[in-house]
Amino acid sequence: IRLSNLSDIDQNMAKLLEIQSTICYENCENINLRINSKINRLIINGCKNMCIQLAGVISGIEIENSCNITVKIKRSFPLNSLFLVNSKYITVSLSKKSHKTTFYDIAKSHGIM
Repeated sequence: IRLSNLSDIDQNMAKLLEIQSTICYENCENINLRINSKINRLIINGCKNMCIQLAGVISGIEIENSCNITVKIKRSFPLNSLFLVNSKYITVSLSKKSHKTTFYDIAKSHGIM
């Protein structure tokens, strides 16, 4: 699923997505997103001011060319990978167990928490 050029949206996907779903946001701004199902992958590219709450992500999260993104995984679900490229002010909340097992690839980014 690819969503582009959205702004000022409060989006609740509830359980509409499946474990095979990959969702990609491009050039979006001021988005509050809630996904209550596990998904395969989340991709954020060229976005600003996003707050994302997820039940779980199987493959991983990619954030590129983005600013002020907050991601919270609600359950103690493992996150396989987190890729951050040319992004700033990114906050990702994980359980301690997930934090220890996640593969991080961070390039040209700062303000990561």
